[in-house]
Amino acid sequence: MLKDKIYNRIAKFQITKEMLQADLNLVQDFEVANREKIDARGVYQRATAARNEAYHPLKHWMKEFEKSCRIVLKDKPQLCERLGFRELSDIVSHKKSSTTPTDGQTTPPPTTTPATQVQSNQESVTANNHES
Repeated sequence: MLKDKIYNRIAKFQITKEMLQADLNLVQDFEVANREKIDARGVYQRATAARNEAYHPLKHWMKEFEKSCRIVLKDKPQLCERLGFRELSDIVSHKKSSTTPTDGQTTPPPTTTPATQVQSNQESVTANNHES
C-alpha cells in the first residue's frame, strides 16, 4: 500500500515502476561487480605478498652465492661474468660515474643565456641560407 502511494506520487514525473526496477537492477549489478573487484584485489594482494615472501630468502641466498663465487673464482673473473656477476670494479666505477664527477666536486649543468641562444639560432639560419 505504501509502495503504491510512492509510485502514484512519482508517476507525475513520468517515472514508471519498470523504470525504477531497471534502475534498481543496475544498482544491484554494480554492487555485485564492485564486490567482485574488491575480492579480486584481495587475491592479487595476497599473491604479491606470497611472491615477496618467497623472493626475499631467494635474494639473500643469491647474495651469499655470489659472495662465495667471487671468493672461489677470484682468479677467474670471466667465470663470474658468465654467471651474471659484474666485476666489482665495474660496479664501483659505474656508481661513481653516475653520481659524481671524478674530481669529487659537483658541476652545475651548462646554462645558456638568451643572448647565446639567439646567436646560436642566427648561426643556424645563416648556415641554412648558404646551403640553399
